[in-house]
Amino acid sequence: MNRVCFVCENGPMPTPNLEFTGERLVPGKVDIQLLEEHLARYQYAVRILKAHLPEGARVVDLACGAGYGTRMLAESGFDALGLDIGADAIDYAQQVYGSLEGLKGRLAYALSDVTHTGLSEGTFPGITAFEILEHLEHPEELLQEIRRLLAPGGIAVVSTPHKGVYQAGGENHFHFQEYTLPEFKALLEEAFPDWTVELVGQRKIGMGGLPAVAAMRKRYIALKRALGIGPILRKRMAEQDPNSSFLDRPHPYLFTPERVSGAEYFVATLRRPA
Repeated sequence: MNRVCFVCENGPMPTPNLEFTGERLVPGKVDIQLLEEHLARYQYAVRILKAHLPEGARVVDLACGAGYGTRMLAESGFDALGLDIGADAIDYAQQVYGSLEGLKGRLAYALSDVTHTGLSEGTFPGITAFEILEHLEHPEELLQEIRRLLAPGGIAVVSTPHKGVYQAGGENHFHFQEYTLPEFKALLEEAFPDWTVELVGQRKIGMGGLPAVAAMRKRYIALKRALGIGPILRKRMAEQDPNSSFLDRPHPYLFTPERVSGAEYFVATLRRPA
């Protein structure tokens, strides 16, 4: 990946180097398939949020990682704040995405434990929290923080991988636990008994809705990476320009309420009563 330079008093300053360890996605360090999986969720959330929130509404992106998704929210017209517990991730996000022209004043990043942010109650009409629940020993703490932060009438979009599919590709040692569909539903129902919860499945176009089919695809992807084909694919992303927008990037994923049990990822839309 080309290193983008920012001007400081002593001359150009290279961007920080955030490596892909498997804990959080870093554009330019992963193959296209993995990048598309993550971008698709933010594009889906943008559609949901824009359909229900006014332009300029405050949106917080919990566990924003490298910050590309928060940047997509800001590009969509929201006042976006990205939070992450990783100092290296926030440093990267601030320098790579936070300095882009046209987004200043609408895009910010801050270091924070997303389960206890200390932010004011009910101040965000929109919240996103993607692929973070499985990283937490106590996921209910994150859900309670979402409940506390979301404004009346607001919308949160939350995702997690499908346990039966995801584990076919091998164990992720950054995950405390993954969820089946009944387990994910039970977790949400306990945290939001009085909210409207809508579930859709994220699955690749043409892969059908059977868990076994989706699991076979995960095994195939894992095999490619084990054989060293993954690094070849990663080279295709080596020239990814941080200044280019991910907002309208095509991807081969569907988000549907049908056959959710056969999806690769579960995505929940949580609506707080007005």
